[in-house]
Amino acid sequence: MKKVIAVSLLCAISLFGYDKADLKQLQREKDCQLCDLSGADLSGLDLSRADLSEANLSGANLIQTNLHRSNLSNTDLTDANLSGADIKGAKFVHALMYRTDLSNTHAWAANFREAKINRCNFDGAQLGGAKFEKSDLSNSTFKNALLWRVIYDGVKGEPKKEI
Repeated sequence: MKKVIAVSLLCAISLFGYDKADLKQLQREKDCQLCDLSGADLSGLDLSRADLSEANLSGANLIQTNLHRSNLSNTDLTDANLSGADIKGAKFVHALMYRTDLSNTHAWAANFREAKINRCNFDGAQLGGAKFEKSDLSNSTFKNALLWRVIYDGVKGEPKKEI
């Protein structure tokens, strides 16, 4: 019985833990395409202009991280926390964003084109000039968000802006 529990635990850790080599590569080069950083603590890091396209950032802690002009296209951000992050000019094209916390982000001119944005929290976000073209905004909230000149062409699901 102890062996079964130990094997189960090892499998669970390998399924949900990030790859330490990928984290070192990101810190060294700011280039980590296709990386597994699921569950990693990247809070407060300067990842401006980083290429994280097609990375797995599910469950990652990106609180107050600088992602200015970074590429997060085709990235899995399910359950990630980007609260207070600088994502100005960042690309989230085709990103998976389920239950992602984007509250209080600085997201001027961020590109969310064709992103899957379901049950995300944009409360208090500054989204001036952000693009949500052909995105799915199902059940996402935008309470007290700044939505100046936001592009919503072909959006599925109405943004719920409560004041």
